[in-house]
Amino acid sequence: MVKSRAMPPTAPVPPFDPLSPEVLADPYPAYARLRMSDPVHWGIPHTRAGAWYVFRHADIASLLRDPRLSRRRPATGRGVPSGRPISEPYRGFLRMMAQQVGFQNTVGHARLRAVMGPLLSPRAVAGVVPRVEWVARKLLQDIEDQHSMDVLNEYALPLVLRVLAELQGVPESSFEELRAWIGVISSVSSSSPKEELLRANRAVAEYGQLVEGLAGEAGGSPQGTVLAGMLAARELGQVSQTEFVANLLALLDAGTQTTADFITNSVLVLLSHQDQLKLLREDPQLLGYAVQELLRFESPVQIVGRWATESFVFQGKGIERGQVVYLVLGSANRDPSWVSDPDRLDLKRKLDRTAAFGGGTHYCLGAPLARLIGGKALEILLQWKGSLSLQTSRLIWRPAFGFRGLTELRVSW
Repeated sequence: MVKSRAMPPTAPVPPFDPLSPEVLADPYPAYARLRMSDPVHWGIPHTRAGAWYVFRHADIASLLRDPRLSRRRPATGRGVPSGRPISEPYRGFLRMMAQQVGFQNTVGHARLRAVMGPLLSPRAVAGVVPRVEWVARKLLQDIEDQHSMDVLNEYALPLVLRVLAELQGVPESSFEELRAWIGVISSVSSSSPKEELLRANRAVAEYGQLVEGLAGEAGGSPQGTVLAGMLAARELGQVSQTEFVANLLALLDAGTQTTADFITNSVLVLLSHQDQLKLLREDPQLLGYAVQELLRFESPVQIVGRWATESFVFQGKGIERGQVVYLVLGSANRDPSWVSDPDRLDLKRKLDRTAAFGGGTHYCLGAPLARLIGGKALEILLQWKGSLSLQTSRLIWRPAFGFRGLTELRVSW
């Protein structure tokens, strides 16, 4: 047995709570303190009595590749809290979500990644650029006479959802229904009321019926869509029926809100750093570097979780089998041992990769698509108006564990 929660011989560090008002408003000072004082820290999670949080870049990079950590709890499914009963609606939801590539390990993960990777490669997704440009310009044209907008809800979210939906061959008539389903599915957890869990199960079932209907239409699904690629894999026996639906849903569920948050966070950061905004306007060729730096500076994904499949000691702390280990990607991105002057936004910074999309075998499959959509959405917005002004007087960050995104961001022109 490994001794757990051993603390260094210094004054105890208050438990880290990612959903505290202070951390929601600005997590980076807390990250900096813990990188210095307790980089492998026993803190407060969102549904359990306690969990490990890891704050240093080098430690996180190591653990992202550590085979002793898994995306699934030993002998259970996704996100199952220990020591408490699980309602049947949530069990059904978990069984389906556990078929997503992000929650698979070893053989199953490699098989699904081999199917989905080519469908989401930089070369495969490059063809969506004209569509992103058209949708972005249409959205901005429709609201131009308002002289103000909510970047998140009137631009970023509808843009991302439409592009991802079209990659699945979803017709425009189903977009609003799809947005409602994703909103329900992404908001539930084990602590949600039974009624919300039942709504999430219904949303999953209705989404499954939609994609099955699209796949079964005369002439098949549109060629070049992710739906067509997944359907071909199913027909070859490379994915099961449940995996087919679960992983198409994963693209929408995981990709829509995070990419929209990246666009919105980036607009906020740029409008708060006018010197860097001016630099980007004067030299659009910096966009590729800018996307990487903005992902580093204010990543929409702040924390990813893993389960310990065995007991081991890491940096002097005893981690027990079955305990949760949270890797704080947002802290890794601001670690001065990895990047110089990390709290300064520098759009000329040349980064090959940040921690924003994780690492190891579970490096985000959708990263090329998210960077493409996010970068093009920012480019079109900055070209559209030479002067945008922040109108949101009080920023409200959503209390979503592991993620960083606003409830709205109003700008005017």
